[in-house]
Amino acid sequence: MAKKAKKKPRKNITIELQTGVGAVPEKPDASKGSGDRVRWWNRSDRGHTIEFTIWPFVEAPQSIAVEAGAKSAWFTVYNQSLNTLYDYAINPTINPSSGPPGDPGVLVGD
Repeated sequence: MAKKAKKKPRKNITIELQTGVGAVPEKPDASKGSGDRVRWWNRSDRGHTIEFTIWPFVEAPQSIAVEAGAKSAWFTVYNQSLNTLYDYAINPTINPSSGPPGDPGVLVGD
């Protein structure tokens, strides 16, 4: 009798929005196989909206509004997503003008 492969436990990933810093972690790894969940915690003193270029989650595509000091709802990685980086924009920006190039994202893999 063949043994079942052990399923990795689901991770809950919280991305902090920090004024003058950006998203921390900037590009976290999220597994579609274990149904990892992602949310944003706005550590700044103003509201921000998260806008994905391509939507990688089970939930219906949407703008994710995160009020100052609040946390967003959880979003579950869709198990049919491609293994790639799903970038997003933070509006209004919280990155310093001399910050790193490119947008933050969620790196989806198996």
